Amino acid sequence: MLLSKFSKVLGYSILEVLLVMCLIATISASSTRVFIDPPSLTVGAGDSFMINVSVSNVTNLYAYQFELYYNSTVMNGTQIIEGSFLESGGPVYFNVVNFTDHYDSTLGLASVFCTLTGNVSGVSGGGVLTTIKFKSLALADSAELHFATVELDDRYSSPIPNEDVDATVTVVPEFTSLVAFLVLIASSLLAVIVRKRRVGSVRLAKR
Repeated sequence: MLLSKFSKVLGYSILEVLLVMCLIATISASSTRVFIDPPSLTVGAGDSFMINVSVSNVTNLYAYQFELYYNSTVMNGTQIIEGSFLESGGPVYFNVVNFTDHYDSTLGLASVFCTLTGNVSGVSGGGVLTTIKFKSLALADSAELHFATVELDDRYSSPIPNEDVDATVTVVPEFTSLVAFLVLIASSLLAVIVRKRRVGSVRLAKR
């Protein structure tokens, strides 16, 4: 009898734990995120590249602003472009608050503010908020793109809770991509030579 009651209690406890875990997973999956796409990027020294500051799982976004820091000894910022997500809800005011490679001796700063101006409730879902272009300067194993602040608001200026996710950029020697290209060509030529030799050997065998 006691064993039966213990089994029932244990069964209910396990069920409760599973329900709580499912609830946590659901909340986590549906939380609003501001992130950099791609989350990691490898480029050659001297290359130009771009990243997107994007949002996911947001509801009634009316305005946003962020400050993104980057290692200015590794890369320099060249351009900031308005994304298409917020403007899908109507006219917007887009302002580059600060864009400098000289925030201090080692850091650059990209700061953006953007808001809808129409009488709309906001936009929901996910998409690109801002695109930022850079040019790599020096080799780096893992140069961080770091959000200092991220703020999302609805049309009533009420904050929208969110989590922000940083990213990294790896800069490799420029010749690395050339070496990979040459290796690919050499491998292709070798495959062709081997194939021709096999065909020749088959023809000789048939004779």
